[in-house]
Amino acid sequence: DFYSTFGRAKYAAATRSSIDFGIGMVDRVTGGLMAGEIAYLIGRLGSHKTTLLQILAFHWFKTGKRVLFISNESTSLNVFAYLDGMVGKFNPLMLRTQSLDASALNGLSERVKEISKKGGEIIVPSQRSLRPMDVISLGQHYNVDVILIDGVYLMRPDEKTQGTWEKVSSISRSLKQGALSSGIPIV
Repeated sequence: DFYSTFGRAKYAAATRSSIDFGIGMVDRVTGGLMAGEIAYLIGRLGSHKTTLLQILAFHWFKTGKRVLFISNESTSLNVFAYLDGMVGKFNPLMLRTQSLDASALNGLSERVKEISKKGGEIIVPSQRSLRPMDVISLGQHYNVDVILIDGVYLMRPDEKTQGTWEKVSSISRSLKQGALSSGIPIV
């Protein structure tokens, strides 16, 4: 691309393709998540990073987006339990303790089907600690709108590395290149 001949209409097309976070202040400041972007959510242990990712996944599911949710921290059963808690407006611990009655579970399935009519889906692969190129391949295979990764630090790099910082840098570079080449934003 040359600056002097750059088609300024691309700004409008890019804005239309951004994905809102569903958090007013974040959307106002960032303009949403654009194709090829990567956003990091960083915090201390127990600061509810996973919970925020699940909230984002649910928001995008409700708005008709296809989400690939890579969880290196939890099983798909646990991820789906938290999502079901959001749909059914109950504490997901009730699923673990089996204190949720059968009629609530039946109603839950119907609500999920109703929400999914907008075209949204959340895909949680059972395999964990994927390499970045595997994540991008899955995103393309499932034709997702956005990829969420919980526990990036548990991923394996695409290339051989020596130390921890090299590993983190390699994973980050690979994810960014994957986001750029696939056009799928990653959080």
